[in-house]
Amino acid sequence: MQPKTAPFDLHLDAYEQWFEEYRFAYLSEIEAIRKVWSTEGTTIEIGIGSGLFALPLSISQGVEPSHTMREKAMERGLDVKEAVAEALPYPDESIDAALMVTTICFVNDPLQALREAYRVLRETGNLVIAYVDRESHVGKSYLQHKDESLFYKDATFFSTNEIITLLHEAGFRVAATYQTIFENLDQLQTVEIPKTGYGKGSFVVISAAKKNEKIRVAFAVNEERELPDSHFGDASYFDIYQWENNALTHIETIPNTQHDDKVPHQHGNAEKGEAIVDLLQQHHVDVLVSKQFGKNMMRVKKHFLPVLVDSVNLEESKHKVTSNITTILEHFNSDSDEHDPLSLRKL
Repeated sequence: MQPKTAPFDLHLDAYEQWFEEYRFAYLSEIEAIRKVWSTEGTTIEIGIGSGLFALPLSISQGVEPSHTMREKAMERGLDVKEAVAEALPYPDESIDAALMVTTICFVNDPLQALREAYRVLRETGNLVIAYVDRESHVGKSYLQHKDESLFYKDATFFSTNEIITLLHEAGFRVAATYQTIFENLDQLQTVEIPKTGYGKGSFVVISAAKKNEKIRVAFAVNEERELPDSHFGDASYFDIYQWENNALTHIETIPNTQHDDKVPHQHGNAEKGEAIVDLLQQHHVDVLVSKQFGKNMMRVKKHFLPVLVDSVNLEESKHKVTSNITTILEHFNSDSDEHDPLSLRKL
C-alpha cells in the first residue's frame, strides 16, 4: 500500500501557512511536547515533515516519505531518510527517543508503526506521540469537515484511549500525558500552558516507555524523613528512588512545591493535584508510596501507581516495597488505563 503523501507533496506552501496562521496553536503544541521530550542521546522524528517540529526540539534526523517535505527539511539542514513509519531504517535498540507528531493519523498500519518504534528504541528509550484527539472539540471539527480538507481527507483520527490501547499492544506503557489547545484555534491569542492528562485539550502528548524492570518510586516524607500519617500531597518532600538491578537506589529528594504549613490543607484541590502530578512527571516518577492518599486519587492513578504502606519508618517502607517488587511491577506494567491503589499494609 502506498504512503499517504500526495497532499503533502502538492501543497507544501499551504501546509506551512497553517503554522503561520495558527502560530499560537503551533507554539502551544511545542510547549506540550517539551514537557516530556529529552534532547539527550540519539533522537529522531518519525514523519519529520518539513522540519517544523524537529528544529525547535533539537532533532537533527528522521524519516519522511513525502518527497517535497523531505527536500524542504533537508534544505533546513536536517538529515532525512526516505522511509515510512512501518519500516524504519535504523538498527534494533539504536535510538534514545523518537517523536511522532500527527504521523499516526497518516500511516497505513498504526500498530506496525508503533512496533517499529519499539524495535529501534533502546531499553530505556521513549516514544513521544502527539496528535489531535478525535473526541476533542478540534478533533470533532476536523472530522466534520474531513472531506473538505487538503491534508486530513485521508487521515484516520484516534481517541486517546485508542492510542493507549495501541501502545500497550506494541509493548509500551504510558509514562506521562499532557494536553493543550483548550480554545478554538482561531481564538488563541497566547501560548497555552500545557496541563497533565487528557480529555479537555484537543492536542494530546503521550510519553511511552518500554515495559521493563526499572521504575522510579517516590516516598512521601516529612522534615524528619518519616512517612507522615497524612495524604501523599501533604508531604514536605518526596524521596525518589530507582529500582534497578534488584535494588532501590536513592536518586534525589525534592521539596513538595505545594506544601505550606501556614496554609490549611485543602484536600482534593484540583490545582494542587495538577501541580504535584506535573512535578513528579518532570522527575520521571512511576510509583507513589504513602500512608494515605486523598481526594486527588482519581487524578493520581491516571499517571502513577499508588502504593499504601502502614509504617512511618522510611527504611521499613522501602523494605516493604522491595519485598513486594514483583507485585508492584505486575500492577505497574499492566495494560490498564488507570492504576488502582495497591495496599501493602497487611503483606
